[in-house]
Amino acid sequence: MRRDAEAARRSPAFAIVAAACRAAVTGERDSIDYQPAHPGGDAILAMAMRHRVSTPVLRILARDPELDADAAARLLELARDRQLSALRLSAALVAVSQELSKAGIRHLVLKGPALSQRLYDDLAARDCKDIDIFIDPAARAPAEAAIADLGFRRTRAATPPGDPWRASLAPKDVSFRSRDGSIELELHDRLFDVAQLLPLSFDHFWSTHETLAIAGTTLPILSATDDFLYLCGHGALCGWFRLKWLQDIARILAAESPATLAGFADAADRLGVRPMTTGAATLVEQIFGLQLSDVIAAARSPASLRIVNRSREALAAPAAASNAPSIPRLARMLMLQLGLRRDWRYRREVLARTFLSEHDVDMVKLPHFARGLYYPLRPLLLALRRLRPRRS
Repeated sequence: MRRDAEAARRSPAFAIVAAACRAAVTGERDSIDYQPAHPGGDAILAMAMRHRVSTPVLRILARDPELDADAAARLLELARDRQLSALRLSAALVAVSQELSKAGIRHLVLKGPALSQRLYDDLAARDCKDIDIFIDPAARAPAEAAIADLGFRRTRAATPPGDPWRASLAPKDVSFRSRDGSIELELHDRLFDVAQLLPLSFDHFWSTHETLAIAGTTLPILSATDDFLYLCGHGALCGWFRLKWLQDIARILAAESPATLAGFADAADRLGVRPMTTGAATLVEQIFGLQLSDVIAAARSPASLRIVNRSREALAAPAAASNAPSIPRLARMLMLQLGLRRDWRYRREVLARTFLSEHDVDMVKLPHFARGLYYPLRPLLLALRRLRPRRS
């Protein structure tokens, strides 16, 4: 923990933003501790933007008496912008879900405004950058036709049909943009790029799904248990580098009953993914100082502690470090990901996606007979991609 303490001293802005996230989860307070010195409004705003924290957190930060009026005004302006963006996405989400339902396409809404409503009873509470919808993989073609009727178009070409090797490199989702370019929609055919993390079929998720009422429309969503496992998996695979994700987990753990949490733990044990749920709960305890039931936070293991240690490092890192991690940090992330599930099929898929990605194939076009060259070229291709500007 010595490295964590040193990181906290180097980043008082992170400590303040984390305290505001805790206040938004618990409602216990709305004042922020700052030790040993206040970092200033620019540092707090940069950290809040880097972690894409919720509008309630931004408003709590804006009430910090140590902030100058200009910094507080910028935080409130960011909160208003994010609130308006979330409401626009909510309206688009309802329209897309209604269109898919009208076409008889089974689908489940992920994260975004639906999660905001589910956890905070407020469509605009979370920072939402796009719409995520998990569709029945067998219905991809009609789903794309349905959203095309609403003006959404692919942002990149489809994977060529009849090429299983190329398809195996494809990401979990395909991105679309609205006609005016203001709304991004992602259609998922699985929950994770590494599908074996939760090796369950769409039929399973559909058979256990729940519904959520939004703006007079009923949206299909993952069950509470599947949603918790999905959020833990999403955060762990990314090293929990955004407080936004950890705040959602904290909200769930603080609000659910012991019986529900026991159900989450049982499901994680059955699927062999307990490290990722225990790691998430431990991070909530350590970052937000919340005391949780041993039902969910118990069963610590070397794998869960690896998640915690690597994630604390990622959380406190500046935005530039999270966008362009060093090679040693990438290696540590690989070890974290390999430990999420003790299953050879899962680990094989993690390694396969580590050594080659769809971006490599897009960057350099090689003929079919020379595809083996992508693997020795991978370090060079990775270095070239890191030189390109990326969106934070």
